[in-house]
This record gives sequence, C-alpha cells and structure tokens, in this order.
Amino acid sequence: MHKWMTWFFLLLTSCQSIGPGLLKMDRYNYNLAVDYSSRQEMLLNIVRLRYNESPMILKVGNISGSAKLDKGASILGLQNFQGAQSLFRNQMQEAASINYSDNPIISYTPMDNKEYIRHFLRSLSLEDIKWLLESSWSITRVFRLALQEVGTAPNATSAARSTSSHEPEFMRFSKMLSVLRRIQIQDGFIISYKKQAGVEQLTFHLKPQVKITPKEQEALNKAGIEIYQHQIVFSTQPKKHQVFFLTRSVLGILNYLSKGVKIPQEHQDKHLVTNTYRHNGERFDWGVVLRGMIVIYADKKMPSDAAIAIRYRNLWYYVKDSDPNSKETLILLQNVIGLIASIPIGSENSVGLARIV
Repeated sequence: MHKWMTWFFLLLTSCQSIGPGLLKMDRYNYNLAVDYSSRQEMLLNIVRLRYNESPMILKVGNISGSAKLDKGASILGLQNFQGAQSLFRNQMQEAASINYSDNPIISYTPMDNKEYIRHFLRSLSLEDIKWLLESSWSITRVFRLALQEVGTAPNATSAARSTSSHEPEFMRFSKMLSVLRRIQIQDGFIISYKKQAGVEQLTFHLKPQVKITPKEQEALNKAGIEIYQHQIVFSTQPKKHQVFFLTRSVLGILNYLSKGVKIPQEHQDKHLVTNTYRHNGERFDWGVVLRGMIVIYADKKMPSDAAIAIRYRNLWYYVKDSDPNSKETLILLQNVIGLIASIPIGSENSVGLARIV
C-alpha cells in the first residue's frame, strides 16, 4: 500500500476526542488569566485613587466557549483499470485539512449598582478582623490595613480618603502594634468574639505566661490600651475596661494603599496628585506610613521584575516580584474584599461605623 493511502486511512479512523486535552489546557490558561487580570484591576484602582480618580470594577461573569476540530481528506485523480489484473494506475492529488476554531464568550458586568457600592463603603466588622487573625495573618498587617483607630491611637486616619495635605499621625499606633505583634509571635493570646444589641466585642485573652515590660506598658498606655483581668477587650462602643475599635471600609483600605504609589516628581510638580506637607513646610513622604506594607513603583519602561504591572498615564506602575511584603498585602486585600462581598447588605454582620478625619 502506498504511504499516502496509509496516512489517509489513519486520518479517517482517528476518532479520539480532543476535549480532555482542551479542558486541561484551557482551564489552566483561564485560571492564570482571570487571576492576573483581577490583580491588575486591583492595582489599577489603587493607582487611580492616588490621582484622586474614581475606581471601577468589572466582574467577570460566565466564561463559555466552543472548540471545534474538523479533520478531512480527499483523493482526486484519474483511475485506469486494465484487463483482468485490474492494475491500479493513477495520477493522484492528495489533499488533507485540519481546521481548528475556538470561540470564547466572556461576559463583564460593571459593579456600579447600589448594593455593591454599599459593600464598597461598608466598614469591616470586628468579626471580619477575627477571621483574618484566625487565618494566621500577622496582626501588624491586618491592623495596619483595616483599622482607622484603636483606643487613642489613630492609624493615619487621613490616609483612608483622598490624600490629605496634612501630615498624618500614626506613631502611637505603630508602637502599640509592635507590642501586640510580639505577643502574637509567642502565641500569647486566644481570640473570642461576640455581638450583643448591635455592639461588637473582640477579646484577646492573654495567656498566663505573657509578661509585659514597662516600656511595652508605656506604649499600650499612650495608645489607650488597657489590660484588665488579663484581657484586652476591643469594642465598637466606648465603655469602661474596653478599647474603642474603628475599622476601615474597602474604599478606605484602597485609599490607604494608594499612598504607597511612588509618584514621579514631574507629576508632583504638576499637582496631578495632592501633596502632603509637614508642619515645617517640607513635603511629606507617605512611604514612611506604608513601609513594610506596599510599594508601587512607576517607570517609563515596562519592568522586567514585576509581579503585577499596569500601563497608566503613559507609565508602568508595578509591584516588584522580589517584594514579599507588597505581594502579601495584596493577597490580604483580596481576602478582605472576599469577606465583604460575601455578607448580604442588611444582615446582622453588617456594621456601619466609620470616621474619616
């Protein structure tokens, strides 16, 4: 049998489905694409807010599509049979075709309805904080990201809105937090949560082995943190032996993180962003507030070491792949957004406390 006839019959008899292979390839690629585009959108909105522009979120709905593989072959030519021997002579033309088509359908929905905006503006509950801490997140990262104020210690409250021209206050909060972090590292407390008559309480039950040094006690006192009966009780309502606890909204968190964008000097000089000044008139560096949380760089060239990057205002804004702090903060932000989005508006867990200075 001629080799072209062997190939022809193999083509016709090949009936193996391409579906399993496509599923393995497409699911993997779509997973990567959706994840990366979601992180890009998150970074884009953080940068937009630094330029005092409104964020926008597009929800990826259904991803559907059809893949089709058409396999065919044809034999064209002249056939001449001579005598009883039926000698097969031909002048043949071989033709084969394999046609593949992929028709994905992806739907997007702008998240600008009333319910989603309320989610966006809703402050985190103390229960949300509990879930994050019990998921082994650092108390430093959770509190710096999600809290406006604890006791008498503000956490750069002006950072939760469009950039203020006034220097923020955050040192008492930072020093207090270093004490709580030290206790957390030593596995020195157990967390409990309760809610009564609309008032939330998040309690840190300190273990007997926990010892507070005089310097640490001073830091707690300056922040208005009281240890009573070996407990620290955080509450959404000020009360004796309880510490007032004020959280941020998702929008407030995004505004806070936007201060980690390293704005080019040219944009600052053109007043494309709001500049913040110290009491002595010097320009304030927001990197001091966001140190250890997030740094977003800007470059005219596409970065080669970016974990995530976007093109905006003719510049590349990106988070370095070698910056674990920034990457962890973005993961925590995704967790926070997931918590907020999963709670129905009007439910018992929806708490509406917020204060922006």
